[in-house]
Amino acid sequence: MFGVFSGAVLGFLFRPSIPLVGQLPLDVVLTRGASLNGVDTLLRSAAEQSFDYVMFGRILGAVVMAVVVAVTKGVSQKPSPSVAATPSNALPPSVPASSPIALAVNAFCTKCGAALGQDVVFCGSCGARRG
Repeated sequence: MFGVFSGAVLGFLFRPSIPLVGQLPLDVVLTRGASLNGVDTLLRSAAEQSFDYVMFGRILGAVVMAVVVAVTKGVSQKPSPSVAATPSNALPPSVPASSPIALAVNAFCTKCGAALGQDVVFCGSCGARRG
């Protein structure tokens, strides 16, 4: 909604100006000049053009806001680990599973890839047993 509103405001502010008259007021622009009477009906085309500026601003504002939201959601999502965590059975047989080397290798959950502390037995994200 913010993008639509801000785009409409910018479209209204940047609407064309009429020589000797200036920019038309908001009520005339929003009614596309339907409320103009007498000689003022000559300004109807300018009112329609000003209305078109407001509508274009609304559409452009909505598109820009949608892109901003999509980009920020893409940036804020947690990236998945690119390399799967090495399971503890990939260690050489001479290294016991409780050694500091084995705990450092198995610092990530083998099921979901979440980081695990050294003393953690179960993954806090998916509940899988460590090792």
